[in-house]
Amino acid sequence: MLIDRTRITDSRNRTDVTSVHDKISCARTVYPVHLACCWTTFLAGLFAIVFRLASFEFQYAFFNSLHKWSGRLYLLGMLWTVATSSLIRNEGLPLGTLISFLWVLGGLTFGYVLIHIDHSSPYSRLTHGALMITSWIGIAGRIFNYNTHKDFQCYTHPAYKSNLTLLPALDPNYDAMPWAGREVWGWGLPLVAGPFVGCLVVGYYFIK
Repeated sequence: MLIDRTRITDSRNRTDVTSVHDKISCARTVYPVHLACCWTTFLAGLFAIVFRLASFEFQYAFFNSLHKWSGRLYLLGMLWTVATSSLIRNEGLPLGTLISFLWVLGGLTFGYVLIHIDHSSPYSRLTHGALMITSWIGIAGRIFNYNTHKDFQCYTHPAYKSNLTLLPALDPNYDAMPWAGREVWGWGLPLVAGPFVGCLVVGYYFIK
């Protein structure tokens, strides 16, 4: 087994990680990665706006291309921002923040779909821009409120609601999990290699 479960220690007195039932809910090492993803998303959205305005002013196809690639980077940055946020959880999010994220993801979703349905109409492009800027504003308003210092800590620990006892580090039902004892080579690697190699083989048959 590549991952030694016996080395998993009680995280109740640790501020660098929160681990219960063989699951990680907070890891301090992920926080700078999350910050990098947030800034990537913010800057990509800003550049997308700037390059779109430049394309109107100077009428160069080069700026259109930069606008598209900035938009793609904004989408990818958002994806990884959400993914990394799942590993820095302490208290959850207030309702106001959740509502703002709804506008962030809603604007991104509808703006992306709209421009791919009809990119020739000026009204579609206008609405696309309005939706994407609405999405970006939510990121721009929050990016400067992030804790950029190195003092981020995992300071909470999950507990059972029924009796408020803390959850243990190891999952008593771990052996029933399909990845038990083979998380990397017997589970993770086949999930990557299987679909990828399979698609290459099948796809090669159709393109040759």
